Amino acid sequence: MSENFVPDDRFVERLEWQLASEYRRKKLLRPAGRNITISRRMAAALLVAGFFMTGVTAIKAAEYFKDSWRKKIEIARVETEVRLKEARRESARQSAARAAEMAAVGMIQGGEDRAMELAAEKAGLSLDESLLNRDEVRAAGASPRDEIYAPTVGGRDFVAERLAIMKKEAELEMAAREVRRDRKRQSYRLGLVSADEMKAIEAETAVQKAAILRIEKRLDLRKRFLSGRLTAQAAEIEDRLTAAEENLAAAAAKVDVLRERMKHQESLEAVGMASPEETQALKTTLDSALDEQKLAALELDVLKKAK
Repeated sequence: MSENFVPDDRFVERLEWQLASEYRRKKLLRPAGRNITISRRMAAALLVAGFFMTGVTAIKAAEYFKDSWRKKIEIARVETEVRLKEARRESARQSAARAAEMAAVGMIQGGEDRAMELAAEKAGLSLDESLLNRDEVRAAGASPRDEIYAPTVGGRDFVAERLAIMKKEAELEMAAREVRRDRKRQSYRLGLVSADEMKAIEAETAVQKAAILRIEKRLDLRKRFLSGRLTAQAAEIEDRLTAAEENLAAAAAKVDVLRERMKHQESLEAVGMASPEETQALKTTLDSALDEQKLAALELDVLKKAK
């Protein structure tokens, strides 16, 4: 061995002193319990994990505080809506009660009390819808969703529940339209209502029937989507197709009514019973309806090709 690596007496003495000092120090500072030793690699891993978990917690907290104000605003909005609709329902009920009393003594025409009763029922359904929206906001922390492909929230199908309320509302509106139609028919028999006006009322009734059918189709689509028989994309296309078909039917009915009115208007203008300005205004309305019909037809065609 080279002399450079042979320890001298001074080095050995100092080494013995250092070892003795270290032994006494560890003996004095030894904890009462059992020591658990870990490697440097494990310590580093634990330290990194600690930083990672701290970061995740901070992100989660940031996301919570970032979105909590949205939930507060949505809840405040729907709760305000609930209070307003509670007042409207109570007002509608009082009006219906007064109308029933007046009809009983012949102070109002037949059917008006029924119309007020239907209005009160509609106000109640409108309140039910707002209460449902409040439940969804509280459960999801976000605005209510109406898409056919929206997920359930807490095992509850808010989309289907809302559609069921909408169907009842549409049926009540249908009943109210029938009441108005019956009253118009009586006026028509007396010559107080024109044939064109009666055609318009019949067209509105047909549109309302189509609206009820569309809600029923949406309920069926919802069931098929949740059962896995439809993908989200297929459900959306089917839903849009149903809406486009309804829009096209409504636009076509509107065009037919306006064309009849236009013929009558032109005949009145020909004998000096209507001004050219009135005829032009009606023509502008007809042109707009024709544009709506073309747009609905185009949308329906595009959706059929995308299906």
